[in-house]
Amino acid sequence: MQPVMILLGSNFIGLLVGGCFFLNAAWKFDLSQMGIYSLAISIQVIVTGFIGNGLSVATVRLATDYIAADDRPAAGGIVAFSVIIPAGLCLLGAAVCVGLPHIAAYNQFLNNEVLALVALWAGGASILACLKSGLLAQRNYKGAGMLTVLSAVTGLLSLITVLLGGPLTVKRLLIAHIIGLGSSAILGMGFLLPLWRTGCHFSGKLFLELYRYARWPSLSEGIRILQANIGPFMLAAVSASDQVGLFSLARYPALLFGVVAISFYQYWLPEVAREEGNDNLIRFLRRQMGIAGLVGLGMLLGAVALRPLLPVLGSNFAAAAPLFVLCTLDFVIFLLIRPIESVYHGFHKPQLELVLRVVRLPLLFGLGLLLASKFGAMGMAWANVISGAAVVGVAVWLLCRYLGPFPIIWNVLKEKKSVT
Repeated sequence: MQPVMILLGSNFIGLLVGGCFFLNAAWKFDLSQMGIYSLAISIQVIVTGFIGNGLSVATVRLATDYIAADDRPAAGGIVAFSVIIPAGLCLLGAAVCVGLPHIAAYNQFLNNEVLALVALWAGGASILACLKSGLLAQRNYKGAGMLTVLSAVTGLLSLITVLLGGPLTVKRLLIAHIIGLGSSAILGMGFLLPLWRTGCHFSGKLFLELYRYARWPSLSEGIRILQANIGPFMLAAVSASDQVGLFSLARYPALLFGVVAISFYQYWLPEVAREEGNDNLIRFLRRQMGIAGLVGLGMLLGAVALRPLLPVLGSNFAAAAPLFVLCTLDFVIFLLIRPIESVYHGFHKPQLELVLRVVRLPLLFGLGLLLASKFGAMGMAWANVISGAAVVGVAVWLLCRYLGPFPIIWNVLKEKKSVT
């Protein structure tokens, strides 16, 4: 469990620094400004999901195989491609956003400059995710943790600089995000130098291999993050801007528990890549599902205990406190499904993740429109929980199609019977 603790600790440090950004916004912005900042966060996370997260998953899976085959130059090439691609795409996206005419004329929340800043922010986050994946593929969990801590340090320094420079605005806060992530991405490339010094092979074959694998997790992770962050957009469409801010204020503290799920998945993905054969995959899944269940229960109890403390953070958080436990339950469901999704990658079926997203998206969209229009932020929180619970059943059904009927339950019963 030491790798998980390293990843968990470093991710919590990163989240705490992100919390400093969010808390300063919550203290100094009104709910309408919080709505604008929340939409900017959602767009950045969605773009990072489609570009950076998918590439990072593919990088772990493919680079792990090449390192196991003692072909480090090919592994270095995979990691290098995964860094170059998001850098180029997000720079292009920022240029396009600046050139788009009259965005502010028909959008009450965002304008050209804000969208360009969000594109650069997403670029820095995507590059960091891919650099971290290059370290995870080498099972260098300590290096991956140090890279996350580095991004937290540079982020905190940039935030302090912006706060000392004058009144806080949404644009100045976005610039602080960009400076923090951009500088850490540049410095973080030093962590990959030991891999790249052994050689870095570039070829069209490697690029196509990365593309062919990455397209599935890119679509899957992108749609998953779209689902996780679609709430502010749906609330902006059917409700008032203060409901957007309220929903985001409740969801952000719950990210403390979301980081737990992310940290475990960062450990599960490279580890499952080393499991061969259905029997080994079943044993791996059974162990990790047990851990996920216990951790998920602890997360939910922790949310119940922390809920009365939210008003201490200010009046905005006090208004969002009733939504906090529901948002945490959504992350508990997210944690329970991640071991199953890691096993999909274990038998090279990344497209199964995409099936889950495609199933959930219309369900979430329909429930969100129905419930958010009537109950605002509370309705959107319930839409997330109900749609997530439904998809867990679909995930288990897909798993059973490849590993046999009810592999988790059946093998537990089988083991107990053999012992008696």
